[in-house]
Amino acid sequence: MVVGRTLPGLAIGVIPVGISVLRDELPAARVDGAVSLVSATPGVGGAIGLLLTLAIPGARRSPHITSSDASLPTELPAPAGEH
Repeated sequence: MVVGRTLPGLAIGVIPVGISVLRDELPAARVDGAVSLVSATPGVGGAIGLLLTLAIPGARRSPHITSSDASLPTELPAPAGEH
C-alpha cells in the first residue's frame, strides 16, 4: 500500500521537470500541445485508475467506495449536548 501511494506522489513531482525539458527541447510551435498533454495525463490516469479498482475483488466492499456494508454505522452520533 505504501508503494501504491508513493509512486503517484513521485510522478506528480516529476511533471514540472518534464514540462521544463519540453520547453527546452521542442520547437516553440509544439510546446503548448506537449505541455497540455503532460499536464492532463495525471487526471486521465487517475480517472482510469479509479475505474480499474472496481475490477479488484473486494474493492466494492471497501468503506471508502460504498457504505452498503452492514458493519458500517447508518446514523451519525448526536452532537454533544443533544440527547
